[in-house]
Amino acid sequence: MHLNDEEQRGYDARTTREPWGLDYFSGGHDYQHGWDLAAEEERRERANEELRQQERQQEQLMEEEFFNRMAEEHEDQFQRQMQQEMIEHETKTNVKPMKSLQAIFDQVVTHLLTQNEVAWDANGVCQYRGPRGTKCAVGCLIDDANYNADIEGLSINSALRDQHVMARCKQLVDAVINSGVDLNDPATAKLMDRLQQVHDRCSPAIWETRLKIEAKEAGLQFNYAKETCPTS
Repeated sequence: MHLNDEEQRGYDARTTREPWGLDYFSGGHDYQHGWDLAAEEERRERANEELRQQERQQEQLMEEEFFNRMAEEHEDQFQRQMQQEMIEHETKTNVKPMKSLQAIFDQVVTHLLTQNEVAWDANGVCQYRGPRGTKCAVGCLIDDANYNADIEGLSINSALRDQHVMARCKQLVDAVINSGVDLNDPATAKLMDRLQQVHDRCSPAIWETRLKIEAKEAGLQFNYAKETCPTS
């Protein structure tokens, strides 16, 4: 087949550009085969692109789920923190002011010397709330709203020592603290123990003498006067 110059240039351009060579121009079987290969390649590319798009969508969904979960966890944490802050605020606003050592001592002295009777059960065991409305040296400091019968039989020392391992001990410590006596203060805790021993180990006949000694040792004033106190 004879080609003029212009046809030859077009032929050369096509045979250089197309991967299947001369048969593209001449229309042989390789021409159709080349198109089939190109179509197959295009199909594979589209399939790969669809697969990549699906993967990108899946990654996007996973990212959205992750951030949504993080947002929910953050919101839950925020809500818990707000609730805790509200509880702490209510607790702080409802906490009874702590009494001074002198105020504690005066209240116990007045109670014991006015009551002039031990608060014991039938077995001779000290009671925070005893028969006939009696109260021991520590019991008189515990408000009725904070009293729980489970605290009976425990001393201040044992409660302070075991409050982190025994619920009853923690109840006693909380009952005293919530009534305005700061057992976390070493001086207060020591005074409470000493006053409890006066009630538990001494006869009411010598309470006044013992309390005067405790006042001197603790650097406190003994302000009780019989004539200014109501009768038992």
